[in-house]
Amino acid sequence: MEKITLEEMKKLATLSALEFEEAELEAFSQEFQTILDMVDEIKLAKTENKLIYKSHKFEELREDVPEQSMPQELALINSPKTRKGAFAVSQMLEED
Repeated sequence: MEKITLEEMKKLATLSALEFEEAELEAFSQEFQTILDMVDEIKLAKTENKLIYKSHKFEELREDVPEQSMPQELALINSPKTRKGAFAVSQMLEED
């Protein structure tokens, strides 16, 4: 693949709504070029006669049959805190 130019990087940055100073753009374009070079290497990999991994065989999945849910009281019985019929947890994120 041809090397990406600074003009192409500026266009990509504009399309991506990213802003770079000139020095940042030059550094980023080198990193981006490295990524593109790696993609080119991957494209050259010989993949014929390779096994393809499949996580599930759909014919082996059970039929989706609706069943009775666990009663709410039973689901909450071991919870240290509940509020209005739901699990109560401490706030994890701070608000700005």
